[in-house]
Amino acid sequence: MKRGQLSALGFQNGQAVRPPTLQAAGQKLALEAAGILNDVLALPELHPESKQNRTPVTLADFLIQIRVMLTLAALYPADRFIGEEAFDENKISEIEGLLKRRHLFDKYANLLSEFKQNIFPRYREILFNINDPDPTPRLWINDPLDGTAGFINKNGQYACSLALLQWDGPTRSYSPVYGIIYAPHYRTLYQGEEINGPLVEAAEGRPLPGLYQTDPASRLEKVGDLDLKKTLEKFIPRGPITRDSKRFGPNPLDPFLEKYYPRETFVKHWGSSVVGMLEVILGNHALYSSAMSLWDFAAAAYVLSKAGGSPIRADNATPMERIDLDYLKTILEKGDRFYPLAATVGGIHAQNVMECLQRLNG
Repeated sequence: MKRGQLSALGFQNGQAVRPPTLQAAGQKLALEAAGILNDVLALPELHPESKQNRTPVTLADFLIQIRVMLTLAALYPADRFIGEEAFDENKISEIEGLLKRRHLFDKYANLLSEFKQNIFPRYREILFNINDPDPTPRLWINDPLDGTAGFINKNGQYACSLALLQWDGPTRSYSPVYGIIYAPHYRTLYQGEEINGPLVEAAEGRPLPGLYQTDPASRLEKVGDLDLKKTLEKFIPRGPITRDSKRFGPNPLDPFLEKYYPRETFVKHWGSSVVGMLEVILGNHALYSSAMSLWDFAAAAYVLSKAGGSPIRADNATPMERIDLDYLKTILEKGDRFYPLAATVGGIHAQNVMECLQRLNG
C-alpha cells in the first residue's frame, strides 16, 4: 500500500504554527508509539500489572496514551478524548517509579513532566464528559496497546489504534471520520503481493486503496499460502452475543455459521481484537466476531468500512455506521462494557452473518 511522505508538523516553542493533516498527526503518533514499544520490548523483563478487570497492562500502555493525549491536546485543544487507561496521582507516581527502575527515566522524564504540567491539571476537562448538554463536536478514541498479552509474549499479535469521531446532532450519535491502526510486526500477502506495511489508515474524503475485488467470490482466491476457501476467522467472545455480557463461553453464532462454513475452518482467537479485525481488513479472513470495548473497534471498524468490508452490530444484525450517545454514556458509567460486533469482508459473507444474527436474536 503506497503512502505519502510524513510531513513536518511545524512546531515552534511547543506550539503548532500550522494545523497538520489528520494523516500527518496520526502517522507521527504511530512512529512515536513504535519508539515506545521498542524501548519497552528491549527491557529484560516487562513486569506487567493486572487491572481491575484482570487484563494485563504494561509501561508501554501508559506511555503511548500519555504521548497521544499530549499531542492531541496541543494540536486540537477543543477536542475531547476517551482512552483505555486511566490516570490519577498514584498512577503517575507509579509510572515515574517504573521508569526509574527500568532505566528509562532519563529518556521519558520530559514526557512525563509535560503530562503532569499540561494535561493532568485539566485531565477531566480533556476527557469526554457524559453530563455535557452539548456533546463535543469531535471525539478521539485511543487504544494505546490492544493485545497486551501478545506484546508480553512477543508474538506480534498486538496493535495501537486511534479514531476520530464527529458529532451528528440530528441522529444524536458520532460518526467516525478518521482511523489508524499501527501493528508493528504485521505483514500480509494479497494475491502473492505484499500490500501493507505496519500502518493502515482511512479518512473521509481520502479513499482507501481497495484491498478487495468487486466480486466477493474473487476475494477467496489464494493469498500467499493461505486458501481462504478453507479459512474463517472466529474468536470466542466474552460470553453470548448479547448486550452487557462479560462471561467467557462458546460463541452462540457457531451453530448458525456451520450452515455456511465448515466447522474445521474456525480459528479460535488472535489475542487482539484490532489484529483480528485487521485480518478481515486485509482480506485474509472472512469474519471476525468478538465482544469488544469502544477502543477496540472504533478505528478498525471504520477502516474496515472504507476498505469495502462490513462491520455489523451483533445485537441487532444491522450495519454499524454510527456510535450512539447512549452507548458512549454507558461505557463511561459502567466501565469496560463489551459491545458485540461482527466484522466481515462484506458481500455474501455479510449476508451470511446478518442472517445468522437475525436467527440468533429471534
